[in-house]
Amino acid sequence: MLANDQEMLEPIRQVESPEFEKLFRKYYSELCSYLRIFIKDKDDIEEIVQEVFLNIWEQRCDFYSKENIRAYLYKAVKNRAINYHKHLAVRLKTVEDIKLLFMHKYDDVEKNFDGEELLQVLDKAVQTLPKRCKEVFVLTKINELSYKETAEIMGISIKTVEIQLSIAVKKLRKLLKPYL
Repeated sequence: MLANDQEMLEPIRQVESPEFEKLFRKYYSELCSYLRIFIKDKDDIEEIVQEVFLNIWEQRCDFYSKENIRAYLYKAVKNRAINYHKHLAVRLKTVEDIKLLFMHKYDDVEKNFDGEELLQVLDKAVQTLPKRCKEVFVLTKINELSYKETAEIMGISIKTVEIQLSIAVKKLRKLLKPYL
């Protein structure tokens, strides 16, 4: 660890620390530039870097890095970038699943929406579902749990999962029909 960075760590543990701000300013732009290798969206890059620093701030009393702080920060933002891509892959798969769910009735889904817009419309529609329907839909279609796993988590029968999912899909079709 660089002596300058080592000197910054101890005062960071204080409630009000100008050293934390110095550390943030020293590495923020550098880390954002590094993340451009992995992520194209500037807002997502900035959010990831800010989350890493927020995590350090929240854990500052217990924060001890055996490696140099710069290496730690790079590793932390890279790990968050990996998680970002995993989450993005799940979201893209969800968009494709939604398109397939409604495709047989509405052939022009892709013409009307890009993936992000479709997710926003779906999210609003899902939020209007009754609590149990919403939970079943999220667990089975978004989190990709089996009916059995969903039933165990919710403490209901597999048949109830099937019924609730059927209700959710019918309601979503009805809610999304004007958009599709």
